[in-house]
Amino acid sequence: MSRAATRREMTADFPLAMRDMLAQLTSFNQYVGGPLGLNSIQYLCVDLISRHEPITPGRLAVMCGLRPATITGVLDRLEAAGWIRRERDDRDRRRVFVHARHERASDLGHRLGGMRRALREISEGYNDEELALILDFLTKVSEAGKNQTAVLQSGDRS
Repeated sequence: MSRAATRREMTADFPLAMRDMLAQLTSFNQYVGGPLGLNSIQYLCVDLISRHEPITPGRLAVMCGLRPATITGVLDRLEAAGWIRRERDDRDRRRVFVHARHERASDLGHRLGGMRRALREISEGYNDEELALILDFLTKVSEAGKNQTAVLQSGDRS
């Protein structure tokens, strides 16, 4: 098989492999959060809040692709379940920041430990240059997803 044919096949297989990975990780996330009472959106919010705190509800809504009214309901449920806390900005009392309740992190950490170990083992199989390339790729895929989400949100189907 020629190099061009191999590249063509890999290029064709690429989106399918990404979709398979996304489906598997979505399933995994459901098994992580589900037993703890978190649906996929709630789990996503807890993850984003813990990584980007303090975060405003508006920023979180944008990151999740949800409407502000929807994010308010999600945050109400997460707060009632003890996953997050909200606090008003001391300088601007109209502004609210959302924080993770880190005492709940061990609930998730225990369930994520196996995946963290698996990812560490996978990454150890690559040299520094390969890891840099993979991280660059993942960053670019994430940015492309963010950009295309914005396009769809704006109603432009380009």
